[in-house]
Amino acid sequence: MAPGLDRSVLFAHVVVALWLTIVLIRSVRALAHGDRRTILFVQIVFYFFFGLPLLLDLTIGAPAFTYQRGFLLGQQDSTTNLIYLGYLAVVPLVFRVVGGPPRFDDTPLPAQQLRGWLRALAWAAMLALPFAIALAPAPAEYARYAAYVGNAPGANQSYQGIVSLIATLAVISGVLVLTAPNTLAPLRIATLPFLAMGVWIHGKRSIVALALLLTLYLLWTRGVLRGRRFVAVAFAAALALGVFSYAYQASLDRVVEGPMARDQTVTASPLYLNYRIDYGRDAVTRQTIYAELHPDELQVLEYRGQSVLFDVTFFVPRGIWPGKPYPYAVYATAAMFDIPPTYMGWGITTSWLEEAIANFGWFGMLLGPLLPALVCRVGDRRRSPFAGMLTVTIASLLLMLHVIAYMPLIGLWIVTMARGRTDLGATPTTGAGGAPVLRRPRR
Repeated sequence: MAPGLDRSVLFAHVVVALWLTIVLIRSVRALAHGDRRTILFVQIVFYFFFGLPLLLDLTIGAPAFTYQRGFLLGQQDSTTNLIYLGYLAVVPLVFRVVGGPPRFDDTPLPAQQLRGWLRALAWAAMLALPFAIALAPAPAEYARYAAYVGNAPGANQSYQGIVSLIATLAVISGVLVLTAPNTLAPLRIATLPFLAMGVWIHGKRSIVALALLLTLYLLWTRGVLRGRRFVAVAFAAALALGVFSYAYQASLDRVVEGPMARDQTVTASPLYLNYRIDYGRDAVTRQTIYAELHPDELQVLEYRGQSVLFDVTFFVPRGIWPGKPYPYAVYATAAMFDIPPTYMGWGITTSWLEEAIANFGWFGMLLGPLLPALVCRVGDRRRSPFAGMLTVTIASLLLMLHVIAYMPLIGLWIVTMARGRTDLGATPTTGAGGAPVLRRPRR
């Protein structure tokens, strides 16, 4: 934790870190024993982005921010830290109460055969990626890993946003096809290049985390992962993500070597700072809380509901509406540098939790965790692997990324829930013991 804070903050820090670790262990144990709630996967994601930074603060130390003034203000203010820690302690309770009661059932869900328009849509999403690259202004640039991550010179930001979205859809579609029981072996192999291309082009670690999470979830629903096997595979996935993260930092020249690097403390090293900013959501959330407490010193949004207004009007061209708001990441990045809101072509990664606070004030502290919990509660009613996969994806991404980054998935989830059927385009085979499962009636 940051030096100079009250002992009460240190005590609360330790207590909340232990509490979140207990919640994590209980969630993993429940999943290993067959609890069907998708909110348990969201609890794991919440721990990774909000709980793990607390342990790093206590063991390694708080990141030594320098020019990130907004992060520094939130990090060094005792009141902000106490409110933030109290908020983290309450979020799992909201997940527990709203996310639905325990549903222990060790019987694997009926395997879903990928058929009809859903299979066609999945392959179309994968095949669209090479076409999008071929039509790019400079397709050869994509031969470099993470070519347009950040404010890359010469990047067409609008087109790159489209390519990133297609890459995300390609990875999700690849996981869906790869884990479907009726996918032929040659087609499983054929999905691997699209998965690799999606990760390569997208260029961010969140897409790898999402692919691992969805694979873990789909194998869990089919009963492949239970008990110790689930725990072991989950641990292996986390280890693989850590290895990939280091390789990612090295690919972007963020792992600095030589005498200057050896003279630095760990908390001030570029590797540690970038890891904490990219993976943790603690600094940006503290910044938002500090702005609520001290609006005269730091301001994130210019008015309430500003970034939510962008979320619901994202399809309106800025040429028609010059005063259209920006995504929340633009405002959060400007607040970090303590400058007026300016689109810089890149931004820090944000989540729905702090965006809700900035848009709705203290009421946003309830609305933030309430939304992913409601998504899980509604999605669990469908009781199908495809609906569950969408639910886990949407609810987890709410804790990882800005809403606009996965808006098409939100639309697909809404359609899936509104149709009120077991699945869209997927045909169940047989249940446990070979018992027949009702198929979708023919029209």
